Amino acid sequence: EQFGRRRGRSGARRRNSRSLSPDGKWTAFIKAYNLHVKAEESGEEFALSTDGKADNFYEDRFYWSPDSGKLVAMRKQPEQEHIVSFVETSPKDGLQPKLHSFQYLKPGDRIAISKPQLFDIADRKKIPIDDGLFCNGAESCVGGSCLAGTAVNCGDGVGCTDDSCNEGTDSCDNVANNANCDDGLFCNGSETCSATLDCQAGTAVNCNDGIACTVDRCDDEQADLRQWCLRGAGGRGDRWLAYPVVKGYAMGQTGGPQVLHERCAPFVRDERASWADPHTYLRG
Repeated sequence: EQFGRRRGRSGARRRNSRSLSPDGKWTAFIKAYNLHVKAEESGEEFALSTDGKADNFYEDRFYWSPDSGKLVAMRKQPEQEHIVSFVETSPKDGLQPKLHSFQYLKPGDRIAISKPQLFDIADRKKIPIDDGLFCNGAESCVGGSCLAGTAVNCGDGVGCTDDSCNEGTDSCDNVANNANCDDGLFCNGSETCSATLDCQAGTAVNCNDGIACTVDRCDDEQADLRQWCLRGAGGRGDRWLAYPVVKGYAMGQTGGPQVLHERCAPFVRDERASWADPHTYLRG
């Protein structure tokens, strides 16, 4: 069914080839989202339903019983509207880009559902029937009218699971999703989701490189392992010389990084530069 042309959705009166009853006495039609019937002999029209609305309407799909005493009409809840757009940058029939849009459902979007509704023509009322669906709960009959059931609650109380009702298996799905636990930090490790214990902390990243002269730490801003090589005894004339190392590369030098050896290389100061500028420390 082409998007935007849903049968029976408008409030206008509509008929189809099955609208006439087998005995020729009744004609069914849709008006203002609801099911109506007309007596062919007298011309009287009356509504069989009053619960139709724009987002849950009766369709012009009718099924008469052989004796014309009962009528089944389909009531439809339309699919969720989810418009996806893309640009055709080089259309064959022109020079200007074209914008195209179309209906495209994604996982989790509501799909269209049609349910049969049974009516008694003589009594002019709906006959309650089970819609056979699990997730919307058990329907009940009160005062001759169908009452919707209470939707099944699939929440398991675990914050990191994705909870949903599975109509195919008549059960709830509670799927652990590690992404629901991710705090976006690198240094404290990867968090995981337990279907029973909720989010579990990760194991902190170990930045120890086994080299005594490096001060090892994890930097969440860089999301990487970074070490600072320290040499010297301190003091103005023999200052601690610091040089950052990321994955074996010296950073911050003019002309790009230089590969360092496994151990800290000694550094000497460029006498032409200022002590306050760490970028002026060069490899010895």
